[in-house]
Amino acid sequence: MKESTSEKKSETNEIPEEEGLSITEFAKLSRTNRSTLLYYDRIGLLSPVSRKDNTYRYYSYAQMYIVNLIRTGQALGLSLDKIKYLRNEASPELVDELRRGEIPVKTAYKRLARKKALLDRAGDPVG
Repeated sequence: MKESTSEKKSETNEIPEEEGLSITEFAKLSRTNRSTLLYYDRIGLLSPVSRKDNTYRYYSYAQMYIVNLIRTGQALGLSLDKIKYLRNEASPELVDELRRGEIPVKTAYKRLARKKALLDRAGDPVG
């Protein structure tokens, strides 16, 4: 039996579930655009969960919260550098508080900045 062209096309456009969402799909779902995601990847703010040999980038649904964190931080006037710091330095507990909306992003950033200042003063190389 001969396959129709549309059947072949839909088969070739399907992405196996284990690979995740393509950059275009993720951009659409997260209401951003491809160039913004490429920029976030370039500065280390939001990188794809995987890259395949064809250099395609794949994201997970779980990464949507990072996009929301970025947007919230920007709405509060935080720079992308500060948002990146928050994302990279926050403890899992702090991230959970942020995700549940229990504390504002600026409060979390201030907590982390105080912690970093204390570590810097103590000469601790961590931080």
